[in-house]
Amino acid sequence: MQMMLKAYLQIALLALGACTTTTQSTPTKYVRKTECHSGDRVQLQQECGYGYSEVMTDENVYVVSFEGNSSTSLERTTDFAILRCAQIAKDRVSLDIAVYITETGVFSATDEYGNDSNLPRTSVECEILENLRRADSLTVESVETKMREKYPQELL
Repeated sequence: MQMMLKAYLQIALLALGACTTTTQSTPTKYVRKTECHSGDRVQLQQECGYGYSEVMTDENVYVVSFEGNSSTSLERTTDFAILRCAQIAKDRVSLDIAVYITETGVFSATDEYGNDSNLPRTSVECEILENLRRADSLTVESVETKMREKYPQELL
């Protein structure tokens, strides 16, 4: 009887441990940011609220931001903001961009699991250079190549 009680206790402790294990999320993928709405299901809330967004502030100037979840590094948010700048330039048939990092850091927010967290965000201002190369400019091709090498599973 005592052996049986001990076995039940061990099973109960294992079950309790499984219930209290926190789920680790994966770093935010390179996706357009979508807003979360209160009616969204829990699975969708893990995907919304994170990613890139941009605002055109002048004819050839954009401010691009990338916000990551609690498993995303600040370096990754910076890389993906710069990649989005390169893609905007490519869409506008330009081969060069000038990128100025305007804000990088963490901000306090509630993460996808309802926990208060410091989440990474980077904002960059990028200027699309039409047929104008400068010493501080980057080529779209070099940015895309570097990012494909650094994140091969995500950027095919």
